[in-house]
Formats: sequence, C-alpha cells, structure tokens
Amino acid sequence: ALRKMTKANFVSGIGGANSPFFFGNLGGGNQSVPVGQMTKLLVTEILDTSNTFASNKWTPAVAGYYWLFAGVTQDNASGNTLINQVRIYKNGTNIGTFQDNASGNPIEAFTTWNQQLVLLDDNDYIEFYVYCDTADSANGLFMADSRFGGYKLIT
Repeated sequence: ALRKMTKANFVSGIGGANSPFFFGNLGGGNQSVPVGQMTKLLVTEILDTSNTFASNKWTPAVAGYYWLFAGVTQDNASGNTLINQVRIYKNGTNIGTFQDNASGNPIEAFTTWNQQLVLLDDNDYIEFYVYCDTADSANGLFMADSRFGGYKLIT
C-alpha cells in the first residue's frame, strides 16, 4: 500500500547530523614559516561542537567517517613563491599531502587545498602542517584567512 508522503514521514526515513564539526583559521594573524621545514599551523578555533579543540589540534569525541579540509594561502610580496604544501596529520602521522609547485615561474601568492575522507576513533586527533619554498629563501607567509575544518558524515 502506498502511504502519503508527508514531511514527518520523509524526515523519519533519513537521519543523523553532520556533527561533531569544527572550523578555524589563523585568527592570530599571518604565520611566518621557515623555508624547507614542515611547520605546524597555529589554528584558532571558530566553531567546535564537541569542545575538543586544544593546542592547535582537534579530537572528534565521536567515532565515524569525517570529511576534513584545509585551505592555506601563502602570499609573499616579493613574488618568489615556489612551493605551497598543506598536510593533514592524524595522530602525528601525515595522511595526505596536497602541493602547488610554481618552480618554473615563481609567483606572489596561491592557495592550496587539501581534503581527506578519514575514519576516526573518538580519541584520534587532527593537526595541520605546511611546507614552503621560495626563490629568495625568505620565510613563507601564510595568511590569516587560511581555513581548516572537518565534520562527521551521516552514515
């Protein structure tokens, strides 16, 4: 027998929430990063539904699959940016690297995005790192509006 589709019937057929989730940026301002060194970013929490963001790392507090993302903008006024790399770390280990390489033609700025689908336990932790190279060996300058986040997928 067919049932009349009502909002209540429809909503009861799906469920869950994309939480916990977190979002942050380099709210403390731009971050200078030494050339050729993997450097942990100093992320400032903006949203954190599980209240588990501390010491520049996030712990989900609920096991499940998560979509994690990081978008970092390196902007060197000298126009000598060669490499911009962002890594997502799980429990101190790199789980994915995305890189932009302008070695043939140094530029002033670009944004590199990293996105990962990751299975997390409730006590795993996530951190964000960057690596850069410049043609003049000057430090990389990662902009305050670089952003980071993640959310639990509905399964």
